[in-house]
Amino acid sequence: MTNHFTTDRLRETSIKKYAPVIIGLSDGTEVELLSLLRLKQERRESILETIDDLQKLRDGDSEDDLSTEEYELLAESLSAIFPIIAKDHADRLLAELDHEDVEIKLDMLMQALTYWLQGAQVGEARNSLS
Repeated sequence: MTNHFTTDRLRETSIKKYAPVIIGLSDGTEVELLSLLRLKQERRESILETIDDLQKLRDGDSEDDLSTEEYELLAESLSAIFPIIAKDHADRLLAELDHEDVEIKLDMLMQALTYWLQGAQVGEARNSLS
């Protein structure tokens, strides 16, 4: 059995890999998150390093063991990524991902970043935030 590829399929795969992830806000505004592959290497490495550090912190502690301050620190670290990856409206996106319960806020931030990371599944696999 042979693998059969078409140029159309290759083009479609490449376009998808570099395409932005779009998140719709409650007012209908769309926030475009640039593909991880479209970021400069320095920014890409910084974001992935931050995500890896946060994953290690989460893996080291049971979520039940985290204090409110630790949840707030995690949320702050994740929030700092959005102004880098959002083409525009990062402040509005962060406002909609905000919540008075820091655990819910952190969960929403992690879901949004996981969705963004899955948009450019290339190269070496990394742990997701979920």
